Amino acid sequence: MLLEISGKTDVGRQRTRNEDHLLIMEEYSLTAVADGMGGHVDGNIASQIAVDTLMEKYTTDYQQIMDEFGKSPEKLLQEQEKFLSKTVQDANKNIFSRNRGAFSLEGMGTTIVALQISLGYAITACVGDSRIYLLRKNNLVQLTQDHSLVSELLRYNIIAAKDLHRLQNKNIITRALGMSETVLVDTNTHEIFAGDIFLLCSDGLTDLMTDEKIGEILAQNQKDIQIAKDLLVDEANNLGGQDNITVSILKINE
Repeated sequence: MLLEISGKTDVGRQRTRNEDHLLIMEEYSLTAVADGMGGHVDGNIASQIAVDTLMEKYTTDYQQIMDEFGKSPEKLLQEQEKFLSKTVQDANKNIFSRNRGAFSLEGMGTTIVALQISLGYAITACVGDSRIYLLRKNNLVQLTQDHSLVSELLRYNIIAAKDLHRLQNKNIITRALGMSETVLVDTNTHEIFAGDIFLLCSDGLTDLMTDEKIGEILAQNQKDIQIAKDLLVDEANNLGGQDNITVSILKINE
């Protein structure tokens, strides 16, 4: 299968600094989106450290995984998922160490979502409330689970969706890189098929657009993901652009 990857990051309409970072490493069929935590000092540095750590680890250490397990596809997939998880954990350690080492940076953090295609599967990793979606046969499904207060309240039926408008502090996230020495990384593998389209995005997109609208734009522009990515960012800006907006779209071609 052939892959296409296209991404875009935009400061939005109401921020003066972009705290999101986008990573695309086509040679590893890897892409990631990191959203520096708004309201915290230098969230842009945290998200930069996150994507830089992924880039460094894949460049220097990934080949060892291929050399050791490349002849066993099932084992290779398992090790690739472990490698992605460990790399995100390494990013967490790097950000946490930077927090401890510089008072001016204390408290910075970032979300991250990452996706790698290998051997007919999509390997995903998630920390925070950035998201990964899959569009398959015009049906959009969220593959990741938000690590946020709102998500947990809904998940445990503490509050109904119709009552969310009364909730204060809706933007609180319950898991992020850089907040503690260790972090739990949600990882998974998903079988892929020709025509599948994956979307990685920061909450600057999803806070303003419904899943239905996101799915509609992706479905109507499946043949050109370059156009799809521009339309998603433009639509979020048209709706107010309250936050930085970052999208990465990966399409599986035959």
